[in-house]
Amino acid sequence: MKTRAVNLDIPHRELLPLKVNKCKQKEYESNITHLLHYCVILTLVAWKRGNGNFCWHLDGYDKLKPFGFSIHGGIDGFSQKILWLEVQRSNKNPKVIAKYFLGYIEVAKGCPARVYNDLGTENGLVAGIQCYLRADGFDQYSGTNAHKYVPSTSNQRIECFWSSYRKQRSSWWIDFFNDLYESDILDLASEIHREALWFCFSDLLQSDLDKVKEYWNSHRIRKSKHATFSGVPDVVYFLPEDYGQTDCLQ
Repeated sequence: MKTRAVNLDIPHRELLPLKVNKCKQKEYESNITHLLHYCVILTLVAWKRGNGNFCWHLDGYDKLKPFGFSIHGGIDGFSQKILWLEVQRSNKNPKVIAKYFLGYIEVAKGCPARVYNDLGTENGLVAGIQCYLRADGFDQYSGTNAHKYVPSTSNQRIECFWSSYRKQRSSWWIDFFNDLYESDILDLASEIHREALWFCFSDLLQSDLDKVKEYWNSHRIRKSKHATFSGVPDVVYFLPEDYGQTDCLQ
């Protein structure tokens, strides 16, 4: 059985709407593509300028470690707001550092775009958590790029704070404990003495750190090579729009 071709002669005026619709669809798709590309570029340019919660800088402070007190802190790179400042027996435990990190993520209701810390074994867990939380991001800092190991010399935001803390507060504690040691009141080789020192002063030191954090976050920082804007850290952190910036919390 032979088939016979059927010639469908559709008038040109009836084909015209179909052609117009296809052109409009292509134009629409092109506009959407350009719009998405433009939004991504704007986001990346804004982030490169440095916005709130774009990068959290984490680091440990070991100047009081000889006396059994290790301090760990986190700071927002843009506003220089201290996120946490905690004393522990050791700041080299990955689970302890991850606890601080997750604790503030819960407070902030989100994670930063990036995290900087040094290449220490205690930071591996935080690196994994951050990369996991940013695994579905659309930007160039998502996934494994959400975390970066940097030397202390490149982690200037928190190193600048540690320098200020040493001058204004921790030097007093160092001198105090050294006086106890040099007066033969404190024997650092004795486990009993070290336990007694922790029992007597850990809460006092934490209370002092809380006051330092409160003061730092409420004082005005002058513009410098380490400070993008002059202003009060708490104000800059919670109101980035007043400084022409946005919140990058993920």
